Amino acid sequence: MENDRSSTQTFQADENILIKRFNDAILEAKGGTALAIDSKCDANNDLLPSESQSRTVEVQLDDDPEYYMRNPYSASDDLNLEIFDFYDPPPAPTDVRPRVPPGLTISNLSQFAVRQFEIFLDPPSLGTMCNWEYLAARLGLAASEIMYLRTQKRPTAEVLHKFSSRSLDDLLDIICDLGRIDLLLSLREYVSEGNFAVASTRQPTDSGVAESTIPLISTSNISMDDSDHALLNSVNNPDREKCILVVHHENKENFQLRKNYAWFAKNLRKYATRENFKLRDVDNCVDDANLIGTINNLFANAKHIIFVFSEDLLHLLYSSMEHSLKKYVFDLSNTEYARTLRNMRFRPVVFKDEKIALPVGWPNNTIVYEFPTMFDSLCSRIFR
Repeated sequence: MENDRSSTQTFQADENILIKRFNDAILEAKGGTALAIDSKCDANNDLLPSESQSRTVEVQLDDDPEYYMRNPYSASDDLNLEIFDFYDPPPAPTDVRPRVPPGLTISNLSQFAVRQFEIFLDPPSLGTMCNWEYLAARLGLAASEIMYLRTQKRPTAEVLHKFSSRSLDDLLDIICDLGRIDLLLSLREYVSEGNFAVASTRQPTDSGVAESTIPLISTSNISMDDSDHALLNSVNNPDREKCILVVHHENKENFQLRKNYAWFAKNLRKYATRENFKLRDVDNCVDDANLIGTINNLFANAKHIIFVFSEDLLHLLYSSMEHSLKKYVFDLSNTEYARTLRNMRFRPVVFKDEKIALPVGWPNNTIVYEFPTMFDSLCSRIFR
């Protein structure tokens, strides 16, 4: 009995040894390390251990200081690299300005070139897109003549004809100052040193501005000398009197708009009196015997000019049937802004809960004060 028990134990020990050796052989073949198996391991257990095996790999990310010495850079290595597009900043007007031969005048422009001026400058001004009115003001055209040209079908062509003796270089410089890159780009095809689209000086009939079908005259009710004097004084008058000119318009049947303006005028007059400012209403401050002279003096000497914009005033400004002093004052403000390219004394005001109606021109490029919510800001700007 003891012999049988001894033989059984010997058989189990031999079996455990065989299992251990078999497992070690398998792990060695897989690159692992042998696991110790308990001598009491059950013979019915799986040959591989149940616990999963893992391996830790360390990667060094530090730069090797000698790597680039052993592997010198070659420009040919970039041939297979991906190509990226890099965008340059927008061009400046002077970058695209056409270069013309010296001695040419505006009268030497061909009809094709003049047509480009009309296409780009005839439409109304929008935002920073200066149109023919800004060009005319920079060339020195009087405000009254600019007002008259608004009734013509080809105002740009008339302006070019008026200043046909001016240097073509001067004209292109003004276009650069106005920032009309689109016009400059379109002119490069017709106006350049190597392009003979410029009319010949020996053939005046080839010029696109050689003749004008409409004579340049001023309107019958506005004196060119008076308007020029008003603009000159308004631009070159640093010591204006403490006066505020208010331009507004309300139709008689628009009761709510008239009520809002009366409220605004009452509050503005209160602050103006406190600050020793004179308040001038465009409806009550003109001399019937000398309308233009009075309004020119007020425009030139006013420290601030407030335009109360509404749909009623906008309709008046754009009406071709009405000729009013209010429209004339607004035209003077547009011309002054075109000449100086900055707004120093024009203050647009709109009423709360009323539809905002701003005309084309400088009102779209400055702060618009809403009454009554921004009345304090308006007073701070005027009376500071």
